[in-house]
Amino acid sequence: MKNTFLFLILIAVVQCTQGQTLSTDFKVDVSDPYKVIDAGSKEYLGLDDGNALIVKMGRGIVNIQKFNTQSMTEISRNTYKDLPNGSVFQNLIKTKDKIYYFYYVYNKSDKNFQLYAREIDPVNATFLDQKLILTSSRKVVTPVKLSNIKLPSIRNHKFSFYNSYDQTKIMISYRLYPINKKDKENYDEIGIYVFDQDLNKIVAQETKMPYTEANMSNLSYTVSNNGIAIMLVANKINKSYEMFTIDSEGKLHIKDLGLNSDQLIMNISMKENSKGNFVCGGYYANGLEFDFFTLSSSGLIFNANVLFYMEIDAQGNIIHQGLFEFPKELIMQFLSEKQRKNVEKREAKGKAGILNLELLKQITKSDGSTLFLGEEQYVVQEYIYTPNGSKQKTEYHFANIVLIKISANGELKWMKKLPKNQMGTKGLGQLSIAYMEGKKADYIAFVDNPKNINLKPNEGVPSPHIDGRGGFLTTYKVNMNNGEVEKHTICELEDIKGIRAYQVKTNRIFRVRQNTFLMEVYIKKKQDAMIKFELVN
Repeated sequence: MKNTFLFLILIAVVQCTQGQTLSTDFKVDVSDPYKVIDAGSKEYLGLDDGNALIVKMGRGIVNIQKFNTQSMTEISRNTYKDLPNGSVFQNLIKTKDKIYYFYYVYNKSDKNFQLYAREIDPVNATFLDQKLILTSSRKVVTPVKLSNIKLPSIRNHKFSFYNSYDQTKIMISYRLYPINKKDKENYDEIGIYVFDQDLNKIVAQETKMPYTEANMSNLSYTVSNNGIAIMLVANKINKSYEMFTIDSEGKLHIKDLGLNSDQLIMNISMKENSKGNFVCGGYYANGLEFDFFTLSSSGLIFNANVLFYMEIDAQGNIIHQGLFEFPKELIMQFLSEKQRKNVEKREAKGKAGILNLELLKQITKSDGSTLFLGEEQYVVQEYIYTPNGSKQKTEYHFANIVLIKISANGELKWMKKLPKNQMGTKGLGQLSIAYMEGKKADYIAFVDNPKNINLKPNEGVPSPHIDGRGGFLTTYKVNMNNGEVEKHTICELEDIKGIRAYQVKTNRIFRVRQNTFLMEVYIKKKQDAMIKFELVN
């Protein structure tokens, strides 16, 4: 009887996967295998000539590969072992005309950090000379971002990087180690450096904040096209948002924006738009909830119900401002019956919202509009008790996507909730999403369970995809004008043009030119392959 039951399950699974229709929007090609490079960290860039640059680093070795996206062949591969001892990779930045590899070295004798940049020649995929671009006055603190989920990381980030809208300026920020560990007495010192494309310094300043750590929150940073460093700050004394700017002479200017900051908010993003103004956005919460098994970084569940939006000019004048509440109908979509009942209870108290919603991206469009992309993320910890003792199991969950489009005039154009349900136990893995801008629409790619292809908003929670267990690379095609959504299945990971893909990660999907995207995968036998997705419709 047991064998018959298992056989019926197998038949159902086969029928489900065989019935999956692949999208005609994408043409899929696979390269010939090439020798794998074992590396702890991998970065992928699309080049201006339509080819791809791949940088892989680990154990003091950096490999630079160039890949031809037309012939689908590796053009060149160069290996470097000449970086300083103890160097730690920080970022790979592409400006309008240059590509830089950034890394730091800790100076034990002086107890400070030296940040270096090394330009990459994209034609030959080679390193050029290194350049010391800044030295901190003392130790630097690892930046902390409030988040629903903490993922295992092999990188030791100390510096944060920002590109201007026109990609001609780079800003680097860092926080010096506090002299006084009491928040009520400590005044943070923030390093702000702004460079042009040739790494000439425009701003070079370690600035002491005007308020104590307890009386302010540094919410967001960005840099303007003309090289002005900008910070968005919550002044906890006046309970108002303030705009800090640091000019080329290193002088700090403060502008009170006249907006109440006394709301519960996790993170605010800020970016310059095509009009030269600065758009800020983040989720407000109407409460925090506690679940013994579902833990965020703080042990509390963030219950988001509003998108806060603000557009300000370079002088700190508010151009547009709005609070866009999540409608109950949106909140109720793709939930279980039990979850729907809980929403009804919260709604009766005015506390309905989307749990564990994290703002992933703020995308600035050329017409001045803005897309805010969020994803439900949370961690579940289980304690398993056996006769031999107990052990802890940690599950990482990446669930539904929320898209909100705000027009150039600061008005809500549309709001969408897209179903997704992924779970793994090894961190990010093949979970979460890749966002891709297309010519006629935008695409959100992720690995999905084939049972979800025709899921309706009132049909409950999507069937889960478990990290590492096959799955289909799937995409939502989103019309940016009206928010209409189509769901497309691109390929089956266990059979992409005859190959089985391993180590699939959505952060390895990247654009190389308009409507063409690549994804590198491992195919066993110490070999990688490149998958090309071309939008044809």
